[in-house]
Amino acid sequence: FYSNIKYQGNSLRSICAIQNGPLPSGNDNYFISVKPIDKVNDTVFLLRVTTTQKSGVARLQMTVLKSPEKYGFPPSALQPDTTFKLRTNDARVLSAVRIGNTIQYLQNSINFKTFQAHLTHNTIYRIADNPYIKARMITDDSLDFGYPAIAAAGKDENDPSVAITFVYSSPWHFPGMALMYCNRYGEYSIFINVKK
Repeated sequence: FYSNIKYQGNSLRSICAIQNGPLPSGNDNYFISVKPIDKVNDTVFLLRVTTTQKSGVARLQMTVLKSPEKYGFPPSALQPDTTFKLRTNDARVLSAVRIGNTIQYLQNSINFKTFQAHLTHNTIYRIADNPYIKARMITDDSLDFGYPAIAAAGKDENDPSVAITFVYSSPWHFPGMALMYCNRYGEYSIFINVKK
């Protein structure tokens, strides 16, 4: 059990466990956190628990990374009944998956160009040795997004394809849930409505 996890005297909050997918890979466990309530930030905390609890020698390690895509506290999402807005929560990492030597994670964020609630899709490469991040924002001209989730969709650890789900709304669209696919080359499918 690890507690009182801090960076520069500040506690990490909303630490997200990273799922192994499509199959378990090794004995290490990974976790991720960001600064979810900041208006603008690029700091990412990659936590690793080495080996198993049963071994008696497991250690907690922290690597501090910088994302090339800044994230920030997202606005609430608009919907046709503008007296109410859909809360998008904060910019915490809500879902992550480890595939081989990479980790992909999603978070809510403000789109700093349009000031909409959108998503960042981030990949940490070389997680065990000298990790670095590549990031992209998933956007739409009219829709606001929130509450993303990610799952491995490839056949093995050499295929980083993923399925991504999220909720959406806009002043012209009632809230719904959508699904999209990102293939091994990083190309996104169009998203489909799962539930209107």
